Amino acid sequence: MWIVVGIVVGLGVIALAPVLIVGGWFIIINVILRLLDGTIWLLDQRWRAIRPGIKPAPSFGSGYASSREQAVPVLSALPRPTSYV
Repeated sequence: MWIVVGIVVGLGVIALAPVLIVGGWFIIINVILRLLDGTIWLLDQRWRAIRPGIKPAPSFGSGYASSREQAVPVLSALPRPTSYV
């Protein structure tokens, strides 16, 4: 009976080890990136407090796509219609 329990526990450890290792690295990297993001945000808030009259350059992130103007005009891939009549 103990041999079967030992085999099941051993297989469980072998199966869960990669999951725990990858999950652990994910948590560590996630915490580091969130701390860096918070640091950058704090530095940005301090920069804005020191220079209140300066507006930052427009962002090319997702907010830029919602404006009425297009950054790059839409080009059609279809050829112009020509009449050979």
